[in-house]
Amino acid sequence: MLQKAVPIMRITANVNFSKTFLPFFVFGLLLSSSLSAQTPPRGPANAQVIRNWNTRILQLQERLANSPALARVALRLEASPVFQQRLAALAELAEKDPRSVLDSAFSNPMLKSLAEDFPGAELEEEGEFTGVAEHIVADDETLTEGTSHIRLRRGKEWLKVNFAGDAPDILCSDTMTVRGVRIGSTVAAADGATSSAGGPVFTCATTGKQYIAILLVTFPGVTPPASVTPDIVNKIYFQTSGRSVDNFWREASQGKTSASPSPWRSTVRASTSANVKPSTQGSEATLLLVFADSFPGSAVGGWRVMPLLRFALALSRIEGSGACESCDP
Repeated sequence: MLQKAVPIMRITANVNFSKTFLPFFVFGLLLSSSLSAQTPPRGPANAQVIRNWNTRILQLQERLANSPALARVALRLEASPVFQQRLAALAELAEKDPRSVLDSAFSNPMLKSLAEDFPGAELEEEGEFTGVAEHIVADDETLTEGTSHIRLRRGKEWLKVNFAGDAPDILCSDTMTVRGVRIGSTVAAADGATSSAGGPVFTCATTGKQYIAILLVTFPGVTPPASVTPDIVNKIYFQTSGRSVDNFWREASQGKTSASPSPWRSTVRASTSANVKPSTQGSEATLLLVFADSFPGSAVGGWRVMPLLRFALALSRIEGSGACESCDP
């Protein structure tokens, strides 16, 4: 039996494809385009790498200017990791080549333009930065080479400063102004100037007279060299001229820190335990152990002074009163 055909219902609508779907199509196309060209080749940061990032960002800015409003959202999303990776490369370069950072960073007008086109973009800051200076020189393990570290204290903020050329003469607590490019907490500085601060200033820690108690330690069965005497050790630490710990501290701190012998001294033999206390009520000192000869079984003999001067020693705070076992007054 033939069944009656069911009429097919057709629903038609007047849809303008170009107005309804084209903007979304363009949005998706822009979001996925240029992914292969988004990131310049990876490698150690150098001036050319920064210039490649700069070119990429300027291309994005040009595309932004020629795109409709909806497409700009996608472009800003695309630009965000580009800005982040460029700033990371700048920070890396600031540690090893501040001059290249100064040469390849964006100018202030360009930074302002990019900040307007890409709100929230991670960018460097060009200008002058002023704060209280701190200058530390760290020696290496051989005590033959040193690394200079310069920082600016600006309220609760610290900025590390890497000079492209020679740094100015810096004394502790000087006020210093540097001109350069800031990347995060680091400044690649073109130059700088210092001035003595007036009024209350941030001073170097630990200052004043530092009391030191020195114990000459000899292992059982070991005869110390005849040249190792309390008088010689006293001169190494406390003489006010020539090479001594006291003289070094005075020079390095511009006279703010000095070394001084504690109110007592002793000579002890090394054992599994020791009960050492100062004989003066309420005194405080830093305890330094000086080994007068080699450790048992060691093929290396001599006076163990260098580890002490390098501060590779046990430091302890001594307080209270009492007598020292096996002490010579």
